[in-house]
Amino acid sequence: MIIYIRWLDLKQKKIREEFLGIVDLENGKAETIEKRLISFLEANGLDPARMVSFGSDGASAMTGDKSGVATRLRSKIPYLVCIHCCSHRFALVIVGATKTVEWIKNVYEPVLISLWAYLNFSSVRWSRFLLSDDDSCSDSCCSRV
Repeated sequence: MIIYIRWLDLKQKKIREEFLGIVDLENGKAETIEKRLISFLEANGLDPARMVSFGSDGASAMTGDKSGVATRLRSKIPYLVCIHCCSHRFALVIVGATKTVEWIKNVYEPVLISLWAYLNFSSVRWSRFLLSDDDSCSDSCCSRV
């Protein structure tokens, strides 16, 4: 499980986001995830009771109404706002669209698969892709993509 934190830096008067770490999970059960999250936060000097929001991928173990991590956390932190991550929601939309929209099934999906294969089978291309943004890569290798 990857843990990021967003917090208010009172000294600099701005909102900051930081990667805290990766937590190994023995299984994908909500109880295990919640316990590991709480212990990780406490081990890093953070009080879980001061959390104001929780974002996750939307899997039932995370967001389930009866015993998901968000529900379990909310039982301890009643004011907690639980959010289904926008990027994960967008990924679900794309998956759904590839199954139902003909244009996406016939054009978009094959192009993405070809792009992935092109980048994936060359560590040089993959590295250049990861290190570039839209305007900075003038290498002919990247411009062909």
